[in-house]
Amino acid sequence: MKNIVITLALAVAIITAAIVLDRKTVDFSSKPAIAKTLIKCDEMGRVVEETTFTLQANSWIEYSRSTKEYSDESVTLVNYKSTNGEWVRVSKRVCLYDDENLISESTYQPQDGEWMLTSSVSYTDLSNDDMYEDMLFDKDGNLIMTAHYQDKNGVISGLTKEEFVYDGGVNPCKRIEYAWSGSEWQKTEEQSLQYVR
Repeated sequence: MKNIVITLALAVAIITAAIVLDRKTVDFSSKPAIAKTLIKCDEMGRVVEETTFTLQANSWIEYSRSTKEYSDESVTLVNYKSTNGEWVRVSKRVCLYDDENLISESTYQPQDGEWMLTSSVSYTDLSNDDMYEDMLFDKDGNLIMTAHYQDKNGVISGLTKEEFVYDGGVNPCKRIEYAWSGSEWQKTEEQSLQYVR
């Protein structure tokens, strides 16, 4: 169950990073976007690829893709955005683990065809961390909500929030995304999730 939660949390982080990096501002006056995500898993049940489609003029259009590669001690996540029918690299994150515990994350952005390190966070000492994560699980141990907050000089603001709906299995069938409006969470996108092997 711990592996599933870690895998799901990483999948959430991928999609969140792709969407956050793509959105400079959020228009809260419009309705939430309707989307669906096709999730491919390997033989061990781990997510290896997520492709998100958005509904535009009654057609499903490719919007973003995330890939995930696993090694003994790390997971590499690469985010793409569909631009004029081509997949363009948006970001890469490398997560290092020690006995399934996340110990560090490094984030990269593409520049001149290479990956440039933009941030690196170690989770071995969180005493000066200004980022907070709130997670909520149901009675079966399924992740049903995750939210990230930042504390800047005593002012707490939301960064990302996602809710998950389950259809009785261990994998969610729906993901609902929110953005911070300055004072509260506003729904921005609702996705149905489909799993394939």
